[in-house]
Amino acid sequence: MIGVVLGAGMSSRFGQSKLSYSLNGKPLINYVLDSLNPHMEVSVILGHYECEIRSILPGYVSEIITNNNYKKGIGTSVQCALNFAKSKKEDLLLTLGDLIYVNCLDYKTLIDNFKRETLYSSFEDSYGPPCIIPFQVIEDIDVLPEKAGLKGIIKKFETIPIENAKRDIDFLSNIHMV
Repeated sequence: MIGVVLGAGMSSRFGQSKLSYSLNGKPLINYVLDSLNPHMEVSVILGHYECEIRSILPGYVSEIITNNNYKKGIGTSVQCALNFAKSKKEDLLLTLGDLIYVNCLDYKTLIDNFKRETLYSSFEDSYGPPCIIPFQVIEDIDVLPEKAGLKGIIKKFETIPIENAKRDIDFLSNIHMV
């Protein structure tokens, strides 16, 4: 299993590079990377703030993938992650660079409950990333339909409660102490 953190977005609602924003002396994306790293090899997909974010990534990040189509939306980054996992012939743990409240134990819970079926985190009345997509499902996805995302094409899945997954960062005011 490989872990991929999506970090190519424009942070338009945040007003500056969200993932390189420092909280307690640590860039936001590094909270996500540090929580995921003990469990697996971690790669990052970058786009809009690539140079800025690349310069603050920890040395254990195994690969940095550039998404040149990031302006078309998050689906293009998901497609990059799927293509990367397909090339590695690995299951994919997909997460977002602003899910700073999802901790090491949350990722362990997700991984421990993965049973060869797509597994989403569930929270409140919804579900989403972080999620694990098995390689056999990835193999069958050629191209994500624009605006459909994974939820639009993966119909068979399980969920596991990960309450911290409901707390992402869209605005500076969303940041609370970690």
